[in-house]
Amino acid sequence: GVTGVQTCALPILFFFPSKMDSFGLVMPEALSMGLPVVGFDTNGPQDVVPHGCGVSYLANTDKEIAEQAALAWYDVQNGTVTGQQCHDYAQQFSWEIAMEKFKQSLFRTKF
Repeated sequence: GVTGVQTCALPILFFFPSKMDSFGLVMPEALSMGLPVVGFDTNGPQDVVPHGCGVSYLANTDKEIAEQAALAWYDVQNGTVTGQQCHDYAQQFSWEIAMEKFKQSLFRTKF
């Protein structure tokens, strides 16, 4: 069986506290592992997990980020946000899709 220590060691959400990070590859990585992202509403998180994507909890202040973390925990516990949703959302950051977007941008560019 699973012990209490093993249960506590299982991550439920990913907390991204940076206000300065420009992109943060750890966010798509966490999503691919099934973890919703809690972070500040700044350029990096806005680019990866914008409002309305269904797997992000963004805040503007320290108090709000604590509230968003509690909301994320609650949503995971009651099934409003699932690991599968997070994983599915993260697929847009795969190498295959990134390369396809890159190739498309080359064809749109006039030399």
